[in-house]
Amino acid sequence: MKTSKTQQTLCSRHRATISVISARSIALLMVFQMLACFAFAQATMTNSGNWATAGNWSGNNIGDVVTETVDISNTVSPTINNGSSYTVGSTTLSNNNTLTINSGGTLNIGNSTTAATLTTNNNANMVINGTLIIWGDVNVNNNIHWNITGTVIIKGNLIMSNNANIVVAAGTVTVSGNFTSGGNTNVTVSSGGVAIGGNVNVGTHSNLSACASCFTRVGTCTGPASFCGNTTLPIKLVEFAGEAVAAGNNIHWVTSMERNFDYFELERADKDLVFETIATIKGKGGLDVTTSYQFVDTAPLVGNNYYRLKSVDLDGSFEYSDVIVAELTGNSDVKIYPTLVSDGSFSVQLSDSYSKPVRLEMTDAMGHLVYVSDLTETISTIEFPTSVLPGIYQVKLSSNQQVIARIFRK
Repeated sequence: MKTSKTQQTLCSRHRATISVISARSIALLMVFQMLACFAFAQATMTNSGNWATAGNWSGNNIGDVVTETVDISNTVSPTINNGSSYTVGSTTLSNNNTLTINSGGTLNIGNSTTAATLTTNNNANMVINGTLIIWGDVNVNNNIHWNITGTVIIKGNLIMSNNANIVVAAGTVTVSGNFTSGGNTNVTVSSGGVAIGGNVNVGTHSNLSACASCFTRVGTCTGPASFCGNTTLPIKLVEFAGEAVAAGNNIHWVTSMERNFDYFELERADKDLVFETIATIKGKGGLDVTTSYQFVDTAPLVGNNYYRLKSVDLDGSFEYSDVIVAELTGNSDVKIYPTLVSDGSFSVQLSDSYSKPVRLEMTDAMGHLVYVSDLTETISTIEFPTSVLPGIYQVKLSSNQQVIARIFRK
């Protein structure tokens, strides 16, 4: 039941009434009017079901006013259906609640002029197939499970304690502030996306499983590699390659998206993998725009040159690309590929000019022999021994001629 027009009139005529009644009556009337004007500053849902059903709310007072706080009682599970839209004040889910917003339904907690928060206590479930907008922070005290195929927009920070679980499938989550969570946080993004406008900070035993560039952040990420190793800054690098040309080493790369991005630093190293910056290239792309870059290293080092990109955001956050290598120019009768090995194996292709068998010897940076084999086939696949650690290795092929090349194991 909302404040009646009569009660509203009483509120507006307060001073006129005071002038014609006794002092004691004044006090009683003021108390009555205050109760009438403010009795519904909070709406409490006491029964599960449709948000729009008055009987599910204490005093039949449906939560639908931004000046009202909303309390969802223990084990009560509200549903907002298609075509329904509500705007309320700060909202609390008590314990063991499930909030469901069906496709076509909308819940605003706060609005553009009134900040409000969402607080959940123990064992909250959020099933968002429609739209949920929180015009402030989200505070999760213990255990929450999000299942999102719709849209969630958080204008403030998302702050969760331990055991948070977020599953996004074809939906979107946008957090303007920071993403903070305790231990055992699990985020799965199979399609759609999660975009964090601030920093990410998660506790131990947290995991992120996301499609390529489906979980982006503007700030830093603090947490285990199982989580932070799978987040990306708001740039999509779709190609990074290099090859020797007459003028030097031609290094080129392509981005398909740049958001809040500043510049690249192109770094180079020799076999010791101590990188130094050789060029700074200003970003020039935009959202969902394919942009190509090129830099010719006119003074490459003797031997193999290793390159990586440092992508720097407007706030100073950065990430590194994978390392690429400009191959040595060697005998055209033999091919060794790839020179950057990530899956534990590489291939050797020999021309007919080689007398077989061909002896292959692989040594580490200290000159120690780590692998030897006699090659009898035109194309051979070489598996790194499990004892071989990431680093630079020299491959030597010997028969009636000799070729020496270097490969890099990630």
